[in-house]
Amino acid sequence: RRELQVEPLEGQAPGVRGDTGRQAIRHAPVVAPGPQRITSRTAARTRCWSGPRGIATILRPVRALSAFLIDPFRSAWQRRGLVRELSRREVEAAFAGSVLGASWLFLQPLLSLAVYALVFGGILGLTGGGGSAELVSRLFTGMIVYQAFAGPASQAAHLVLSRPNYVTKVVFPLHLLAWPSVAQATLNAAVSSGLLVLLHLLFVGAPAWTVVLVPVALAPALLLGLGASWVLASLGVYVRDTAEVVRVTLQLLFFLCPVVWT
Repeated sequence: RRELQVEPLEGQAPGVRGDTGRQAIRHAPVVAPGPQRITSRTAARTRCWSGPRGIATILRPVRALSAFLIDPFRSAWQRRGLVRELSRREVEAAFAGSVLGASWLFLQPLLSLAVYALVFGGILGLTGGGGSAELVSRLFTGMIVYQAFAGPASQAAHLVLSRPNYVTKVVFPLHLLAWPSVAQATLNAAVSSGLLVLLHLLFVGAPAWTVVLVPVALAPALLLGLGASWVLASLGVYVRDTAEVVRVTLQLLFFLCPVVWT
């Protein structure tokens, strides 16, 4: 790198700046950086990375990732009234036109329990080492956790396609569309868990104290279903076969997960 040096014009005292355009400019020879200059540059870089500015540079990707993960939940909390209204409509639409209405919230898990007891306990004669009632109880417990994930994921492909007005006519945060299906899955899991505990008391005995940890087991499944809903809802807009592929995949996952083969 060449450094520019300015020589004074003829008849001009050194140190006095004249017309810049008339000054004679010559190129100074290249000066190789000495050890002291290299050391000073290295020290400056070290101070840059070790100071407050360096820490901010290092934490910038972490902050961007945390904002990417937290912003959807923060937005849902800020619009919790809208999420509550959408969830209420989702639950009402699920039983609209039926004769028994919301009673299916209780009848559906009871009928599922009856089917499992008939198939595994009556026809196949499986006991699982503790009687058919205990086997059905364990199977239904696994089904509750699995449906907490499979419920939102099975409806995700049509979330945006079934609501075109939210996309074309109004400015609507589309990531909120996945929350009503998660709320419905949470309601179904809560009702099913209550019935399971009641029937376990009647036919098997008092459940263990760890039954109070059921929400801890349901929370990861619900979050996984929420994340899958966001991905599948976006994919379903461009690939219309997403719903059929998801339906087959969920059936395959049901038979591959330990809910069945243990």
